[in-house]
Amino acid sequence: PQQDRGHRRVEQILDAAESVFAEVGVDAATTNQIAERAGASMGSLYHFFPGKDAIVLAVARRFAERIRDRNASAMSM
Repeated sequence: PQQDRGHRRVEQILDAAESVFAEVGVDAATTNQIAERAGASMGSLYHFFPGKDAIVLAVARRFAERIRDRNASAMSM
């Protein structure tokens, strides 16, 4: 996304995905559940992600980025 609004929507979708994955598991999670939890339409979800696999990958990348940031912060102390 190029606009702040798009970035916020992506973050909402990823937050919702994390929540749904934790609740029902990745295999049982659906894009409908994720969109509903994010308060997004299916069109909005598919605008940013072509499917559940892309969402799973984005959640994993975001998690890895957070771990890298925390490790870098801890190492600089």
